[in-house]
Amino acid sequence: MIRRAASLGAAALIVSVIPPPDGLAGPSSPSSPSAASSTSALVQLTLDASTSLVRDPVWPGYAVLAQPVLLHDPHAGRSWLVAHPAPPPDFALVQAGPPSVFMKDGAIPELQSEYYTDVPIGGRPVFALVEASGADPIRAIGVLVHERFHVHQKAHFARERYDERYPVRDAENLALATLEQRALAEALRPTAGVGTPRAAAMFVAIRTLRNRRLGDGLRHVEDGLERIEGTADYVEQRTLARLTSAEPAGSTWGEEDVRHRLDLPLDQDRLTRSRYYETGSAQAFLLDRAGPSDWKQRLESGTSLRELTAGAFPIPPGEVEALVEAAKSALLGYGRLVAECRDQLRRAAAEQDAAIHAFASTPGYEVRISQPPADTYSANFTAVGPHYDLPDGATLYPRMALLDIRRGDFRLEVRDRPMIDQGIAYKFHVSRKALLLLDDTALPLKPVERPFHSLALADAGVQLSATVSGSLRIQGAVLTVEWNAVAP
Repeated sequence: MIRRAASLGAAALIVSVIPPPDGLAGPSSPSSPSAASSTSALVQLTLDASTSLVRDPVWPGYAVLAQPVLLHDPHAGRSWLVAHPAPPPDFALVQAGPPSVFMKDGAIPELQSEYYTDVPIGGRPVFALVEASGADPIRAIGVLVHERFHVHQKAHFARERYDERYPVRDAENLALATLEQRALAEALRPTAGVGTPRAAAMFVAIRTLRNRRLGDGLRHVEDGLERIEGTADYVEQRTLARLTSAEPAGSTWGEEDVRHRLDLPLDQDRLTRSRYYETGSAQAFLLDRAGPSDWKQRLESGTSLRELTAGAFPIPPGEVEALVEAAKSALLGYGRLVAECRDQLRRAAAEQDAAIHAFASTPGYEVRISQPPADTYSANFTAVGPHYDLPDGATLYPRMALLDIRRGDFRLEVRDRPMIDQGIAYKFHVSRKALLLLDDTALPLKPVERPFHSLALADAGVQLSATVSGSLRIQGAVLTVEWNAVAP
């Protein structure tokens, strides 16, 4: 998944414990005089967020600490375990609960990614967040709230069609999407020039027109990304605003950050994924204002944010085109925008060609490998910068900051290099000095084809180990790993 750091500008950090409702104990006094100094700001924010969301839920049924949480600081070599009912004996109680906080010192080298959704600790699947000393605790708590909500979605959201590929490169579509964002931003402004209901109706009209032009395939991409990432962003923003604002509680918290992101220039890269965090979140805020009281339950059952927003801000029959034209006139210099989008797409196409050429020209060996057959994996990745959808269905990431895939008999870690992602198969490069072991025997990087029962490949930024049978083939500058089929 591509992580985005929450941006709160100059919002002031206010850490306070909100009194819990009757019958629910909140964070109690530390169990020892030194415990307060042992509890990090991130631990306190986690407790504050949990108490706030229990007292006044942002989303029905969602609680940060419905699952135990591990907060690990790799620089300090210290971990805090929060709300675990039966922690391992090497975790010492530092704050009695509920929720209780436990701590232990020592590195956990297997925690390499920023977060994991189900690390087994004390017989329970624990959500683990890895944040080094000095990191922004507000950004970190945003990651925790956002990614924990994805765990909630898997358990409570109806499964709908979900596709992240966005194959359209069209100047008119990019211009209309920019106009769409401007309409949403206007709808969220307290003193919108065209008025909240009319600006929201303009958004509905533009989205309707775009769907007519592009068909069901793109509608499913946008609906799916807004339903999953947009609602997670909404929950994140509302929670963060509570922790960084002295104002009384209210359903409009967090809108300023979303409006800011909607106003940012839109390019083809953001159009393919990241913009749906804010377009989805903006619709959720509008539904808080004008939608049905049960809109969140309807969305969990399978209704899209687009459908809910269209129901809350209906357009009279036959007025879609007229509203789009009104938006073009009121919100943007549309003719100039289309020309700018054409230039931008030409530049983006040239940048993609250059990225493909750079990948193909990387010195060393191109590794081609898939995940071995298995029902479940722990998989995390962070990509930085643009990405490019390729004609064969793969995605090129010019900089994959981290890919970390593991199960008991397989581990693949790739850092800071270009990568092509084919779903469960990957292409990346290693140097000619990489160390290759087959069945614990070193093998030179020369043309070869042979079976193996265990495999290891190590290079700067690459660690691969597997005790799974398969075959290795080195031909030219390509190293291919294939796994044997699993017996039925």
